[in-house]
Amino acid sequence: DDMMADSLYRAGHGTAEENDFFENALEKGQGKEKSQATGKVQMQERRILEGMSDQERYEILKDKSISLTAKVQPKKIEEAEKKQNVSVEQLVSSIKYSEKRALVKKLAEEFKVFKEYENIDIDVSFQFSRERFRESFNKQTAEYQSFVMMLSCFEEVVKNAVGIEVHNRNGIYKTDVSLKEVYVLLSAFSHEDRVIPVKLEVKEFLDKRNSLHVAIALESIKKDEVVMEGDTLKGVTQATRSSVISIPRLLSKINPQDKSFIKYIPDDFLDAERLEVKRKAIEEDAKKAKDGSGQEQYRRVDADTDRQML
Repeated sequence: DDMMADSLYRAGHGTAEENDFFENALEKGQGKEKSQATGKVQMQERRILEGMSDQERYEILKDKSISLTAKVQPKKIEEAEKKQNVSVEQLVSSIKYSEKRALVKKLAEEFKVFKEYENIDIDVSFQFSRERFRESFNKQTAEYQSFVMMLSCFEEVVKNAVGIEVHNRNGIYKTDVSLKEVYVLLSAFSHEDRVIPVKLEVKEFLDKRNSLHVAIALESIKKDEVVMEGDTLKGVTQATRSSVISIPRLLSKINPQDKSFIKYIPDDFLDAERLEVKRKAIEEDAKKAKDGSGQEQYRRVDADTDRQML
């Protein structure tokens, strides 16, 4: 029933202690209303909120995990390719950038990803629209095949995401008086023996629909470097090993060049190299705010026309 499904999802989404709580509730099947109410309170108490310090966010995230139920769906991709008469292999060929984007959009339509979503870490629903898809895709410098893989399991990617920062720094990330909050979440999906981190940004507005923006990390990570092994973290057993990954381990493995990810990560998760990347990224954002260039525009040089798109 719904409670069983809810408990299964929550087991592996929160801290190790929360995972243990929900696993026990699932196994015993007792106290349906009590488990649901207690679980909701526990999850809300451990949320990242606007204004939290780096250290406060670290204390919340250090024991958290992500359920790794988002897995690439090869059959789903193959069926979509046949229906649209396209091939993902074309994304590594010399076809025009605009054609690559059109190809991925066709597959996204087949996957039915353009709709409203919810996530347990935030209280607002949000939409992944075709416009936001275009914007997210344009900001991907590469990894287009991974983008398709992510879209094949997008529902689970969004569902499993864990909040890592909340802000409203107008003038840095967006010059828009209607912007209320920006929720930054971390998720991941798996393909064979690799895990691919995903950053989601949910923008909450005062007078228009809330929107979702996504970005895939520049580099995948070996699964055995981030899965939570039995007894190495509190409340984690061998039974959950294959489906739960450690947020601290995942954050510590983010590619050092991936500054759009790293600038949101609490310092205590980062080594000296990544701390320097974070410092420079924050300085760049501050400079954008100062000179007024922090508006939400994107600049891309199309390799085919050498034309800048604004």
